[in-house]
Amino acid sequence: MSDQSPCDLHPDLELDRVQFIGKIIKDARNGARLEYNPEAGDTSWSSGCRGFSWAWQRLLGAAGTKGYEWLSTIDSSMHYVGAIGSVPFRFYHGDSKKPKNKFIEEKFSQRQQFNLDLGAVPAHQDLIFLFAAETDAQGVTERVIFAAVQPNGHVVSSIDATSDAPIPAIAPVHLPEESGVELGAAKVSGKRKKQKKTANGDTH
Repeated sequence: MSDQSPCDLHPDLELDRVQFIGKIIKDARNGARLEYNPEAGDTSWSSGCRGFSWAWQRLLGAAGTKGYEWLSTIDSSMHYVGAIGSVPFRFYHGDSKKPKNKFIEEKFSQRQQFNLDLGAVPAHQDLIFLFAAETDAQGVTERVIFAAVQPNGHVVSSIDATSDAPIPAIAPVHLPEESGVELGAAKVSGKRKKQKKTANGDTH
């Protein structure tokens, strides 16, 4: 493996951007892990699905927000592919040193299509960029590794994207507030007394 950081392989891969993505993935997965309830039927599979979904949705929500215009979405489906500037990436749970073939094949195809459709500058010839969430025996995400991988699965270089280096705060996604209509005070009147008619038609 090269001593060169994957952040050195493309100008869009700035360290604080990579750390921002790593922080989202780690925090989302560990937040979802707190909801783990085996008594209610949770398994490691359901916990993993929840962790992926939380990270996926937070990345979608952060994309394009103020200060994070560099983060975009290529594929918003469950086969999520995002982009740091013009560099596509994907994330998964597993060993960063042994990325699964399906992530490499799907990701490589998505990167080629993205470059073709949008004319993006190729991140680096024949390299794929992946975030790998590595967990302990209890399923807690300890770190997220950002790696540059060749199509044959060889990891060229990698860094811990969740190190103690300074990480920017996550900008919340604000929904537009509905403008309200100010109403005047309601008029309250006393109960009207029912009037009775007399035999000649008069009321009293």
